[in-house]
Amino acid sequence: MKPFKTLCVVLLAAMLVLTTAACGSKGKTNDNLQTGGSASQKQDKKTIVCSADYPEYTSVDDLSAHAEYVVYGTVLSERYESMSLRIPESGAESAEAGQDNEQTVVTVYEVRVQESYSGAASSGDVLKVMLLGGETEDTVYQYEDSPEIEVGSEYVFFLSGSQIVENGAWLLNNTQALYAANGETVSKTAEQGFALSFDWLEAIKAQ
Repeated sequence: MKPFKTLCVVLLAAMLVLTTAACGSKGKTNDNLQTGGSASQKQDKKTIVCSADYPEYTSVDDLSAHAEYVVYGTVLSERYESMSLRIPESGAESAEAGQDNEQTVVTVYEVRVQESYSGAASSGDVLKVMLLGGETEDTVYQYEDSPEIEVGSEYVFFLSGSQIVENGAWLLNNTQALYAANGETVSKTAEQGFALSFDWLEAIKAQ
């Protein structure tokens, strides 16, 4: 399930030209995507600034109650993919399901689970944590409040599952569902986050 609705605007050259646009590019395939780029290369690209309408949560208990997965893990890799976010109707033939060419650029982080506190994931599993936004050869899709996730770093994730990608999951939102961790302490990555500890995580695991 996708926990968001999106709206995008386009930034052209040095002037801000705001126009509504679809947050994606028709006909793009994964072969056209990059996994990085120099600062100068990024400056040469068109930037589309997007916003997403995510649910907000009143407490960490509320956040946890809506999460399909609560896991502590290490980020192994980062890449950009272009994919359809359309979920095929039950019983639809695979050929029909593949006819939707509206592509959305997504950043995919492979995360190795160190500890699972809620949900079906187990220690050692690799989840594909997805965030809206990323890059193609000529365009940067930049989402407001998108968290900075570093490869090699450890985080606690509050996630919803995905019917689009095997072992895929989405952050419940960009400001309350990601916490930096080091095995001893947990700290929020955005002002809107909640106070969190490993003791609290162990308590929900025992429920």
